[in-house]
Amino acid sequence: MSTQTISSCAGCTSGFSRRDKIIDCSRTSCGKRYHKDDCIGPIPLDGELSTWICPQCVCESRMGGAKNPSTPGRGTLRSHESRSVPPQQMKALPSSDSQAPSPELKETLPPSNLQAQLPQSKMALPSSDLQALTDEIRLLRATVFSFKQEIETISSSVSKINKQLEEVVAHISITDVRISALEKRSETESALLKQQVSSLQEQLNTQAQAHVRNEIEIIGLPESSNENLQHIAMVAAKKLGVDLKDQDVDWITRAGPIQAKSTHASVSSRTDVAQFCRPVVMRLVRRTKRDELLKATKGRKSVTASDLQVGDKPTKVFFNERLTRENRLLFREARLRASQAGYK
Repeated sequence: MSTQTISSCAGCTSGFSRRDKIIDCSRTSCGKRYHKDDCIGPIPLDGELSTWICPQCVCESRMGGAKNPSTPGRGTLRSHESRSVPPQQMKALPSSDSQAPSPELKETLPPSNLQAQLPQSKMALPSSDLQALTDEIRLLRATVFSFKQEIETISSSVSKINKQLEEVVAHISITDVRISALEKRSETESALLKQQVSSLQEQLNTQAQAHVRNEIEIIGLPESSNENLQHIAMVAAKKLGVDLKDQDVDWITRAGPIQAKSTHASVSSRTDVAQFCRPVVMRLVRRTKRDELLKATKGRKSVTASDLQVGDKPTKVFFNERLTRENRLLFREARLRASQAGYK
């Protein structure tokens, strides 16, 4: 290695910086320095750095010791290509084994430049291959750089998607909590509303039952088109031993829709007649008179329609307290359960 200090590269003629990797020619008579990566290229083994010889010294050794100052490094390939022999003159150049130029080449080139053109023509083909390799490496670097940018873009997109997904998951969690709270609230409010509706229905039923507290329902009286219900009620009260006057009765009528005549013609038994006859509802002015009639019916349960001078069949007639629809269903269910349990 030469101890001589050289401030510029012998290949590209540019100065050195602190970041550059520099390689020196091992010949003490040369002392040239080159950029290792840009002008020389990779060396197979690091141990060969101490025995490395620059391209100019290699060329001199091949040419028998003649110096050629234009011997290119890696950075001077383009200048060397610009001074290479034209294609029509390359046919006149001798082969690599011959050192003497042909007479045709001497006629086409000046004598002073003939010796300098021969080594350049020998280096033309390797430099083109090296340039193609350099272009391929640059293209590969550009491709890798574009791939790197695409990967960075994809990574950024994935990060944004992950962030949005986390936001969606958090929103779903908040929504689930709100839905659970609303469900609990709706269940509580639904139970409260059901309780209020039941309470209102009970109040309406109580009020409806209070409205019919002075009414009596008479079941089993045969129905006819020219019947006088006021007279029938008076006769029934007299049979029961109750003193009932016209001024004690507020109104009396049959409840429910009128039954078809074919229905009465098709029934034959006493129970069927009592079932298809509409009940008679009598409203009394005073509640005490109603209670007196109901008390009298409990002592005499064998009252028939013939006893009341209504019809010719002895169907049983029942005097009951007037009930609302809900209370009537409740009373029927209670009697059914009592009958099933054998309770009297």
